[in-house]
Amino acid sequence: MNKKLDMKQMISYAMDFCRDEPAVSFLLRRIRSYDVHLYIQAVRSAYFSMELAKGLHMTDAEQAIVYRSALLQDVGKLQHDNTNFLNHPLLSVELLQPMIENGLIDRDAILEHHENLDGTGYPKGLNWEKISLTGRILRVADSFASMIKFDRSNGEVNDVGQAMEELYRWGDMMYDTDLVDLIAFYYSPLTVQANKKGAISYL
Repeated sequence: MNKKLDMKQMISYAMDFCRDEPAVSFLLRRIRSYDVHLYIQAVRSAYFSMELAKGLHMTDAEQAIVYRSALLQDVGKLQHDNTNFLNHPLLSVELLQPMIENGLIDRDAILEHHENLDGTGYPKGLNWEKISLTGRILRVADSFASMIKFDRSNGEVNDVGQAMEELYRWGDMMYDTDLVDLIAFYYSPLTVQANKKGAISYL
């Protein structure tokens, strides 16, 4: 399909989404203030998660839950220190409990976005049968987002091919290969829509 990958578009989408989501906007601003790189990772991971949800023909409401969950999956890092880093999914769930109770956030997706299919992930070491679809979606999307490199000076995206190789190398051990196939269908080979001004705007 060769979808264009445009960081400016991803941030614009997040801004539009948050206009009607004051709680999400507040927490995303907190993330940005804490660590701008964590903020960029959240926006990218959420966008790829939403693309996977679309590809799986989830409803618009389900896509919104996946997107919202991916945006805030690492909010627990705002409270972690070096002694409890592996527990940040648990901290995220604790912070997001009101939104979980209101059906706005997928608890399993948050808890499981670092779980691996072979049981080597964290925080609970779940294996394939016990990891939800949304947890597997966030795992693939978050890893893909962290593997590709975005050059803020020229708007170019690098290492997409290497990222795909890495996802496939660990397919059905760490990642759901069906979801990796979907990412590959969308973005490999990749056409980049550069931000011509080389600037990134923030929420």
